Amino acid sequence: MDVEIKIPWYFDSREFYSYGFLKKINSIKDARVIFDFSETKRIDPIIVPNFLFLGKILKDKTGQTPMIYLPDTVAAGYLKNYLDQIKFTSLAKSYGLYDFITDPYGGLEGKHIDPLCRTVYFDGNLTSDEIRFKIWHSIKPFSDKYLSNFEHFVTDESGNGDYRNAILDFIYEAVVNVRKYAQTAALVSFHSRYKDGTINISISDIGKGFLESFKTKRRVVLKYDNGEVLTQEEQRLLSKMSQSQQEIVRRGEYLTECQAIIEGSRWESESRIYGLYNVIREVLEYRGWVRIHSNDTQVRFDEEIYGKFIKGELENSNIFLTENVRRYVPFEGVHIEIVIPMGERKYADI
Repeated sequence: MDVEIKIPWYFDSREFYSYGFLKKINSIKDARVIFDFSETKRIDPIIVPNFLFLGKILKDKTGQTPMIYLPDTVAAGYLKNYLDQIKFTSLAKSYGLYDFITDPYGGLEGKHIDPLCRTVYFDGNLTSDEIRFKIWHSIKPFSDKYLSNFEHFVTDESGNGDYRNAILDFIYEAVVNVRKYAQTAALVSFHSRYKDGTINISISDIGKGFLESFKTKRRVVLKYDNGEVLTQEEQRLLSKMSQSQQEIVRRGEYLTECQAIIEGSRWESESRIYGLYNVIREVLEYRGWVRIHSNDTQVRFDEEIYGKFIKGELENSNIFLTENVRRYVPFEGVHIEIVIPMGERKYADI
């Protein structure tokens, strides 16, 4: 039996994480899924990693590769071309994530996408150096041809800086964190919005999420405290935790997914490692925002909560927990969205 799911006219994060869409996805048990793009005109690249990994989730769950229907019409022709340009089609076919009912190629030329707009796959076995090289190689066409359009962004306050390295660091740290903690492959999309003056980055994995990662760390620390013999992998994990980090996981018995995301966001705040904390901090200093989704919970970090984030007071803020946290949004793995305004860096007030 097949289950057909219609994709809306504009498919973005709001639609992807909507109750109706995820309810349909999570209700599927063993049926083959057909995603119908008959009425779709636009897809936000920021959800492309999510949608690609959704194909793997459904394939693992049902034993059947989900299908995509793109009609042979003029309107769909532009969409086919767009999906091809951002590398969605090649990744879906190369890794067996989706099958296509109609030919996904041969679309009309349509609007040419920005050089940055693409999706990149990172194997979970890549070394840190290989990840950095692949990210830089992916960004170079953008940095050479596009970033110069934002003269106020290319230089820092002294007039001599280069923010290409900042973008590289944002993406690199997010992907390396996936490799360290989720130990799975990662998909990353880069997307520049010249009209909005922003760079959008999204990173997805289908690993265990923040809470389970903390539980793993806690099991290792308690095992060490009890004098039990650690495996080589457990020794490696313990060696990467400072004494203060070990104390955090010792008292984390009753952490929720939300609390785990908050703790994870500050995990390296006292470390020399650049890490997720500094990614979030710097994005907020550019007046941007970061949304982290882990399994069934989303937390949004924006400039309004910058001071409390730096001081480690988010869990004590009722406004933050009410307005910046969404719960009961079931989609497994960790999915991070970053939006960076291409403007002068301004340090928010603490």
